[in-house]
This record gives sequence, structure tokens and C-alpha cells, in this order.
Amino acid sequence: MYGVPALGFVGGYGTLAVSGAYPDIHQMTYLAALLCCVDALTGLSSQTTCRLGNSLGMIGVSSGLAATVGILAPTPESFAQMAACVGAGGLLGVVAGKKVEVTDLPQIMALFHSLVGMQQW
Repeated sequence: MYGVPALGFVGGYGTLAVSGAYPDIHQMTYLAALLCCVDALTGLSSQTTCRLGNSLGMIGVSSGLAATVGILAPTPESFAQMAACVGAGGLLGVVAGKKVEVTDLPQIMALFHSLVGMQQW
């Protein structure tokens, strides 16, 4: 249910990008993604606003990815490679995340930082 607003936002971006009505739609989407990600961190700081923070985080990340794919306009072959890499990374994150308890915050942060280090390697 939390992903519904993100799907709506990405769908609106896709519609405007295909129509060509706004030539700067990619940059506007990047700005919106940035604001949503920053607000997601603020929303996750409290139990009362954590649902909003989750939704904003999903909107920010999904719209940032959609804008990146939209501005690159990859060929079907390149898009398949990109999707395979995203899928492999998601699978790796799920497998690694299952091994760490939610209450073990220091271990989760160490896991996230090791994944970032593997990306740069």
C-alpha cells in the first residue's frame, strides 16, 4: 500500500515525459526526488510520522530511478542489463537483510556501508 503514491508519481512523470509537454521534466523530477528523500529522513525520525516517511522515501527513490532511465533513454538491451543489475542488487539486499535483526541498528548500518563499499570497488 505504501508504494501506491510512488507508482502514481512515476506514472505521472512517464506520461509527461512521453508527451513532451515539459522539456525539463527530468530536472523537475530530480528536484522532487531530492525533496522527497530529505523529507523521508525527517519523517522517519518519529513513530507518528514514519508512515509518511516511508511513502516519501519510496516516491523519492523510484522517481529518481525513473528520471535517470528516462533521461538516458537506453536501448532495450541496455535496459535489460540495467534491470538485471537492479534485480541482483535487490536480491543481495534481501538476502543480507534477512540475516540481521531489525533491532540491531549498528549491524544494519555496517551492512549498508559494506554494500556501498562493494559498489565502489
